[in-house]
Amino acid sequence: MSTTAIFKDNIKISTLLDKDSLPEELGEFLFLLKGAYAAASLFDNTGASRIDYDDPRNSVEEFRAFARSLSPLQIDQIFRSELNDKQLIVKRIVRASPWEFLVYGVVSFLVCAVTLSGGKVKIGSLIEFELNAIGEGIKKLRESLGLGKDVTAGFGVEKAKIKLSRTEYTELCKGEHLDKNRGGVSIIFI
Repeated sequence: MSTTAIFKDNIKISTLLDKDSLPEELGEFLFLLKGAYAAASLFDNTGASRIDYDDPRNSVEEFRAFARSLSPLQIDQIFRSELNDKQLIVKRIVRASPWEFLVYGVVSFLVCAVTLSGGKVKIGSLIEFELNAIGEGIKKLRESLGLGKDVTAGFGVEKAKIKLSRTEYTELCKGEHLDKNRGGVSIIFI
């Protein structure tokens, strides 16, 4: 079945009672949810791993492992990706306790994203989505997408220019480990 057959209008998502969340937390949550949704789109497009359209919940654990395996560069690209006609669109937010969101998007991607946030999905004649409190959802999404952890840079990470003052450069050169013939650092004096 193609993903376009999974599109639905007006998908309703509600949260558990969440009277203490702030608007900036809601913004962060929606940003992370859209990132997880975009990661589900990438997951679905990898030839080896595709979402089970009959019951997308069957794909969640494999998706979770996929999301944790993404490099910082891949995560950055996911958050910048354009999904065109498959994008997640928030149509309405009702500020109440619980929060309610009315969205438009690919249901199978949304199942993966909501589940990654710790939410629950009930699939029957109607698909029902229930999120945890917004703060808990932020925590789970950040953890699942590998955000907030220490990053070990290696091959494949884009070059970065770091401007050092003369004092900082002098301190850097004091290191016994410095091998001036290895390259990889461009120094610009300010």
